[in-house]
Amino acid sequence: MRRGQGPGARSKTGTRGQPGARGQGPGIAGALAALVWLGAACTDPRPRPLPPTVLLTLSTTVHPTSPGDLLGSLYLYDANGIDSVRMKVDLENGRQIGDSTVFPSDPIETTRPFRWRLPGGIPVGTRIVIVVRALSYLGFEAADTVVTAVADSV
Repeated sequence: MRRGQGPGARSKTGTRGQPGARGQGPGIAGALAALVWLGAACTDPRPRPLPPTVLLTLSTTVHPTSPGDLLGSLYLYDANGIDSVRMKVDLENGRQIGDSTVFPSDPIETTRPFRWRLPGGIPVGTRIVIVVRALSYLGFEAADTVVTAVADSV
């Protein structure tokens, strides 16, 4: 018998914590299972929050006149709810015609007409910039901008 290998001595290949030991399998399997679970969690197909949908449309039958009305419609949608809507009407020279904030009665989806009164004295061909911004309950913001021009002055 060799020295250190008496009755009851263990083999180096069958002892935990040493090369060739069988006790390392559960640690590797656990780490592999954790990686598979993490990979599945990262590819979850759940929907991500999006900013609101904002669509501003001007009337094609009524052209802006000064003085006169600016007519159109506004469509808003957000699955998580719309907190507020701000509409600004400015002229190309920087003059502000109007600024209004509304809180929709149906915070998920709404279509509403708008009518904005244009004052007199705006020259023909002056560009009018309309910007609508919607803020969702989650804090996302979206905007739509439409540019038109004064067609006639009365």
